[in-house]
Amino acid sequence: MLQVVPLEKVITFDLHNLAIPGFFEVPVVNLSGRKVFREIFSKRITDRTVIAAVDAGSVKSSERFSEDLGGVPLVYMNKIRDLTIGKVVYKSMSESVEGKTVLIKDDLISTGNTLVEAAKFLKANGAGVIDVCATHHLYVPGAQEKLDNSPMNQIMVTDTVEPRSKSKKLKVVSVAKMIAEEISIPVSIRKAFGIDGATKAVLEKKGDKMIIKPQKSFWQLSGGMKSKIKLTDKQLRAARDSFETSWAQE
Repeated sequence: MLQVVPLEKVITFDLHNLAIPGFFEVPVVNLSGRKVFREIFSKRITDRTVIAAVDAGSVKSSERFSEDLGGVPLVYMNKIRDLTIGKVVYKSMSESVEGKTVLIKDDLISTGNTLVEAAKFLKANGAGVIDVCATHHLYVPGAQEKLDNSPMNQIMVTDTVEPRSKSKKLKVVSVAKMIAEEISIPVSIRKAFGIDGATKAVLEKKGDKMIIKPQKSFWQLSGGMKSKIKLTDKQLRAARDSFETSWAQE
């Protein structure tokens, strides 16, 4: 349905399926809540901080977040689903969390069952503070109550979904600034680099000028397939010249 609407581009946050942009004719920009969380948690990191990947699906996201925070150690947790009782069960993890501050990064919170069981297992194994950050909180009925009654110290989410719960443990941060910044970037800039949601150019404001530093290579999604694109020096110069003449000053 969105395809028939005269849109210049679609702005999303942490798509669950990264193949989705390939089905659009217009540019699809997939922003990430990692930027907001990085700015906040980078000030809290100590030598006792670790990041826990609570299941196989969160490994890549956790590894990227670890890199964002300067290489915070990762702990991989082994989760299985007990088919007899139908519950998530944790059996082991790669490293000790005794006395550690544990940070869990996830894309979304639905029922909260996985996060609750992970927090219980971490606490049972000696974890100290357990903080969770997730881009989307779906506010499924009963989910926040379960999170409140868990060993988690804080659950930080963005406002991509309108907050529908109040809790002392819940902290909601805004992504309005990120959306405003993306809206201000002309589509011509995005199209010149092929949109897949990755950052194609570094934009720096210096005085009354916008300095644009295109990257030499980037990943592009097309038809659901991911490929790496490299630009020549000539293409870089042409793109930079085009950007500097078409950029609308604030």
